[in-house]
Amino acid sequence: MTSSKAATETAISVADLAHLDEVGTDVFRAPPLATELTRTFGGQVAAQAVAAAMRTAPDRRINSLHAYFLRGGKPDQPVRVTVDRVRDGRSFTTRSVTCWQDDVEIFTMIASFHVGDDGFSHQQVAPNVVSPERISPAGDTELPRKLRAEWALWDQRLVPADDESFPRRRRMWIRYRGEIDDDPTTHLVGLTFISDMGMVTAAHIQHPDQQSTTQNASLDHAVWFHRPARVDEWLLFDQTSPSAESGRAFTTASVFDTSGILVASITQEAMVRRLRTN
Repeated sequence: MTSSKAATETAISVADLAHLDEVGTDVFRAPPLATELTRTFGGQVAAQAVAAAMRTAPDRRINSLHAYFLRGGKPDQPVRVTVDRVRDGRSFTTRSVTCWQDDVEIFTMIASFHVGDDGFSHQQVAPNVVSPERISPAGDTELPRKLRAEWALWDQRLVPADDESFPRRRRMWIRYRGEIDDDPTTHLVGLTFISDMGMVTAAHIQHPDQQSTTQNASLDHAVWFHRPARVDEWLLFDQTSPSAESGRAFTTASVFDTSGILVASITQEAMVRRLRTN
C-alpha cells in the first residue's frame, strides 16, 4: 500500500468525529475509526464526547470542558458515550459525559454550556509570527509517524522556533483541508479534536535530547472556548510547558485566528516518565 493510499484510507474527517448513533436516551455509539495507533488518540475521544454533549444541549454553546483520560482506548472497537444532564439553569447548562469500552470507563468529562450574556471584553495579544502561507507544510520528520495518515486532512505549519526563550514555545498553524458547513457545532468538534495535538510535544521541546527516552500519555485536559472559530481557516496554537516534575508535564496553549482573536485556551497534564527497565 502506498503512503498516499494509506493516508486516504485512515484520515479522520470532522464528519467522522461528529457522527454518533443514538442508541438510547442520552446514550450514543461512536463507531471505530481507522488508525495506525495501538491506543485511540485522546483528541478523538474528547471530540466524540463533545459531540454527544452538544446533542443534549442544542440551544446553548459549549464554553468549557474538563476531562480525564482514564484508560487507553481500543481503536478497533466502538465507544459507548453516556450523557448525564446534571443541570439546566437559566444561563448555564452542565453535562457529565462518560465514554465506555467493554463496560469499563476510559474517559470522563464535565462540559459547561452558556447562553451568552452582556459583559466587558478583553484578551491577550496574539504573538507576532510568520503567516502560514510563508511556511512549508509540516514534513514527515516533524509529525509522529503513526499519526501522519490519521491527521492527513489537517494542514499543519510549524512556526520556526525561538531557541532563546525559556520555556521554549511550540507554535503551529493548523487548518482543516476539507469542506465544512457553517454549523458551529461541527467546528467545535473539530477544534476539540485538534486541541490535543502537540501538547505533549510542547513539554518535550524543553528537553530535545530526551524525547525518545520517555513513556507518554495524556492524563487530563481542559479547553475554554472563548469565541467562535472555524477550523477550516488557519488557527495558531501557541503552546508551552511551564513545568514538568515527578513524571508529569503541564502544558498550555492559546489559540488565535489570523486576525489575532483569541478563540480558545487549553491546558493539559501528561505522564512523561522515563522508560522503565523492568
